[in-house]
Amino acid sequence: MMVLARLGMWGLASMAMTDAPRVITKQLLKILRALLAAPDHEDYGWNLMQSTELGGPTVYRMLNRLERFGMVSSRWVSIPGGTARRHMYQLTYAGFLWAQKLTQTRQ
Repeated sequence: MMVLARLGMWGLASMAMTDAPRVITKQLLKILRALLAAPDHEDYGWNLMQSTELGGPTVYRMLNRLERFGMVSSRWVSIPGGTARRHMYQLTYAGFLWAQKLTQTRQ
């Protein structure tokens, strides 16, 4: 069972690094690099689609997969002055460490 707790800008996951996705694709690496480059390692789905040049189904499927593994947490944010809300995705502490190591070792 996954338990996430917020601590500052990080969500802490109670998961071992071995619980990370085992199949690493180019698309997954693009999403991880985009999240690592984002301020506070947090971004919303549409922006991730634009920065990675991946389609919506691919991006959201990967984000959902990462969230199931405890590597990403998500939350809804209201946009000031608007009626729309954004679904924000942020690397957890375990996800940040895993993404850094993975993106440094793979091109």
